[in-house]
Amino acid sequence: MNENFDNKKTIIFVIVSFLVVVELVWGINYLKTLPQPTAPAKAEAGARLSFSPAQKVVEIGEEFEVELILDTKGVETSGTDAIIGYDPTVIEILGVRPGLLYQKYPVNEVDTESGKVGFSAIATPPSSFSGRGILAYLKLRALKAGAANLKIEFEKGQTTDSNVVQAQSGGKDILDKVINAYYSIKD
Repeated sequence: MNENFDNKKTIIFVIVSFLVVVELVWGINYLKTLPQPTAPAKAEAGARLSFSPAQKVVEIGEEFEVELILDTKGVETSGTDAIIGYDPTVIEILGVRPGLLYQKYPVNEVDTESGKVGFSAIATPPSSFSGRGILAYLKLRALKAGAANLKIEFEKGQTTDSNVVQAQSGGKDILDKVINAYYSIKD
């Protein structure tokens, strides 16, 4: 009787062991079919400055507003400087009004003789700005027929032109691209 009981025990042990192995194989294969977790996507490198509208047809004497757009591509920034060149014989800059991206705007200058706009915005620590928004509004007046361009002065790697500063980076400039504006003034 003990021998019979031992045989039944062995058979039950073998069956349970077989079921456990089958269950493990099935579980491992099932886990392989599940989507694997991935690292969160990194923000696109390089901030961008552009104008909106980037192109427009206006008449002599017409006043119009242009937005200076900042897109940080998801990177936290602590400040932005923009130097914009224009032909003062073709268009007049009537004023520059700051947007709401940063807390302080220490520089807001228009040099009508040289045709330069200097604009600077900074965050008050610990604040910063990340995303896309209006850095400034420029009010313009068309003076004479022809092409009127707004050119953001930028050379990658330079710090004496337009810059976007990454927050908590010791001053790293992340500006990667600018998109200038072209306006046609007709009689």
